[in-house]
Amino acid sequence: MQRRLSVFLAKAIGIDTVDVSNLRRLPGGASRETWALDVHYVRDGQATQLSLVLRRDPPKASVHGQRRDEFLLLQAAAATGVAVPAVRWLADEVDTLGAPFFLMDRIEGETIARRLLRDEEYAGARRVMTAQLGRALAAIHRIDRQRCDLSFLAEPTADETPAQSELERYQQIHRAIAPDPHPAFELAFRWLAQRLPSGCERVVVHGDFRIGNVIFGPEGVRSILDWELAHVGDPMEDLAWMCVRSWRFGSDDKPAGGIGT
Repeated sequence: MQRRLSVFLAKAIGIDTVDVSNLRRLPGGASRETWALDVHYVRDGQATQLSLVLRRDPPKASVHGQRRDEFLLLQAAAATGVAVPAVRWLADEVDTLGAPFFLMDRIEGETIARRLLRDEEYAGARRVMTAQLGRALAAIHRIDRQRCDLSFLAEPTADETPAQSELERYQQIHRAIAPDPHPAFELAFRWLAQRLPSGCERVVVHGDFRIGNVIFGPEGVRSILDWELAHVGDPMEDLAWMCVRSWRFGSDDKPAGGIGT
């Protein structure tokens, strides 16, 4: 893998040799393989050292998508002012690594929620991250999907609301993976169907915006991660998801991710 990446990067950059080192699989990432690596090369007498992350589909991906889509979405997010890693190279083909992949800058920091909520090192971050996450959401919801050519994003039909579309999607997933009766889920689907909100503004929605998908440091937010569930929908979906009890990590008095109001 290291040798194949070296060949790919040399061709992409337009030079003879690229040194790839410290290639290692990172933990986490339920739907994508994530690898860290360091890259060094010399072009026109100028040495360049990069710390990168590689995102690749695993052999049996649980979320269907295209690396090109995620690559373009990260580009659009960066152009709108969202804190995301800079994307660098995309490989649509499967010859290099057996599956499409892309490379982006590596952002150092922490992602584990209990450390954010408990460690004294992140006390300053806890004071500012609610506002930072709000600004990040506002920027995500401002992404111009027409100008950025994000037509690949899933979108509700004209005659259905985003909430109706999402409910039907999850019902289909449930039926596909759980053929046996599950009365609690059936009751939940029925309860939700009776309480669907009406139509709303349609924007780019991150789809999994929560603590755990944010890289942070002592100063607060450094980067927003994991965009594979992005779609066109109701902006309130992102706000509500971060406030779900599961993502408060025991801090029920602070509904916004366990860190704020």
